[in-house]
Amino acid sequence: MAGRDPSPVRRPRVVVFAAFRRPGPAVDETTWWERTFAFDTPIDVRGLREPLRYDTATDVALCVTGVGHVEAATSVAALLACPTLDCSETVFLTVGVAGAPPSRSTIGAVFLADAVVDWDQKYRLDTGEGTVLSTFPFKERNELCKRFDPTLVETARAVAARVPLADSAAAARLRADYPDVVARGDPFVAVGSSVSGSEFWHGAENAAWADRACAEFGISPYRTTEMEGFATALALERFGHLDRYLSVRAASNFDRPAPGRDAFESLASDEVGLALAAENAFRVGVTVVDALLADAGVDADVDVPHAIEAAVSAE
Repeated sequence: MAGRDPSPVRRPRVVVFAAFRRPGPAVDETTWWERTFAFDTPIDVRGLREPLRYDTATDVALCVTGVGHVEAATSVAALLACPTLDCSETVFLTVGVAGAPPSRSTIGAVFLADAVVDWDQKYRLDTGEGTVLSTFPFKERNELCKRFDPTLVETARAVAARVPLADSAAAARLRADYPDVVARGDPFVAVGSSVSGSEFWHGAENAAWADRACAEFGISPYRTTEMEGFATALALERFGHLDRYLSVRAASNFDRPAPGRDAFESLASDEVGLALAAENAFRVGVTVVDALLADAGVDADVDVPHAIEAAVSAE
């Protein structure tokens, strides 16, 4: 007698990608999602670092990919290749934290990416008179830069524009170390390109290279720097889903030291902005998810403003 299929095919409406989970009570990219959705069904997916968290009432899933290009590409490909998941109509969102240039962002600001460039594939040449960086010449330009669906990005931006963002006194003190007008301002929501790579870099010289790379691909100026976006986009593209991808990133740190500080000292202050950035990325991300569910006719039973306040007040 044939037994019941223990693994029914699930059709997620939305998959949220988070890069990392931290042990204990520390805030991370999963914290507020798990306070808002039930995620009552864990799904074992071969190739994922932990079970996919699935909310059966809304068909929203949370996938922890791991940090960096290799982890992200492996996890996203594993998810898309899973025979018990039908992602043919799924909208995918990366919701997480990022670095940002102080001339174009501030701690807690949220950006929806319209394009992402690969930081990793490049020439690094020691000429004896200093290091020279140049884009990798053996690939087509569209292999190193991915552009996202402009209609989807604009729709998400319009939804995100009404989201109230959080702020903190600690973030304000960190901003005050920078002379840039934007860096000293309040958090905001905007659209812009992202530089993505497994190398965690810091400093004005590296940032100048990021500017040159983005200019070469016609997506300058960059607004965020992160470690998973290009790999996620590439995996989605290979499976035919890039047109349903959004990247929501909030600035947790500036990508260079403040005047008079060294890089190591600057990196030590990153924790100040992490909780604020994770919260603001969630605030925008959950509002976009709620709008997507509403468009699909799904009653998520989530009062978004209340859910935001309830989730963050539980901290």
